[in-house]
Amino acid sequence: MIKSKYIRILPLMMLFFVMFISSCSEPKSDSGISRHSYTQTSDDYTESEDSASESSLFPDSDGEFSAIAKRDELPSYIKENPNFYTAQLSNILKLYYTGIVNGRINSESFTPKKSDDILPSKGDTAEKRKESADFCTIGGALEYYSLDDKNTDWCELYNGCLPYFCNDKQGDIYLSENISSDSVWQLTNYKEPLSYIFKFCNIDELETDAMTFVASELNGACKTYYEGIKNRSIKKGSFTQKYTHDTLPDEYTTPEPAFGLANHATLGGAAEYIGKYRQYIVCIKKLGTDNAHNIYPMSDSLNRELHILRSSKITMAELYGIS
Repeated sequence: MIKSKYIRILPLMMLFFVMFISSCSEPKSDSGISRHSYTQTSDDYTESEDSASESSLFPDSDGEFSAIAKRDELPSYIKENPNFYTAQLSNILKLYYTGIVNGRINSESFTPKKSDDILPSKGDTAEKRKESADFCTIGGALEYYSLDDKNTDWCELYNGCLPYFCNDKQGDIYLSENISSDSVWQLTNYKEPLSYIFKFCNIDELETDAMTFVASELNGACKTYYEGIKNRSIKKGSFTQKYTHDTLPDEYTTPEPAFGLANHATLGGAAEYIGKYRQYIVCIKKLGTDNAHNIYPMSDSLNRELHILRSSKITMAELYGIS
């Protein structure tokens, strides 16, 4: 009798199981904020006491970084300045995605160590680059943007925070709690493919956004670098020059020689000073300066007269029209 009951119940159990699996594998839709196929739990990052799991997204050789699924709440630095961190994440993702699509970022220029991103080769076709970019991830973008940055680990900064963010059809990022639109999608984790975020976006518009971001960053960096060398707040030992060879003042340099050194300092040196040499220098020929010596993307030349930046070796004197 008991055996016959089990036989009758078994088909119902199997039907329930199939329905459950189907509901859990729902792909990203055109509206709403769920991405079930990439939802992760804290169990995804379980580590042994002896060593980090080899399958962890960001296994760190010195054990300093451990990816977490979701923080209990957003850290205070994001709560206190949400607009900066949403815009910064959006810009980082656009810079990485368009860099891969347009060939600036490839397997020769960047070797991921923390993410599993597979970058296209330098000579790959546009179609192959686009395909690779679609499969690259949020984690890869944050890792790329952290190259040579001694001040900020962007992977750590957003660690466990992504589920609190969402994106719209333009690829812009928001805090989920600050937007009520149905046409946004919740971010999930570092493994989320960038195609989920930029599915509906025009690549030229993303490129303009990315170059506007780089132009603004370099504009500020050059001003800070130039003034810092001139007033000797930036001097030898301030940072390590791996890619540039600007001569910096020392503690004995007087004002007049410091002014000369500031004039001969380079745009590349300014980029390296803020820890963004490799990320920004590949964009140089996409940028230009106007008659007021401010940097803009060349795509903005329809609205203003721009002079293209042809090299990272352009000096501050050339950039600011100092004779």
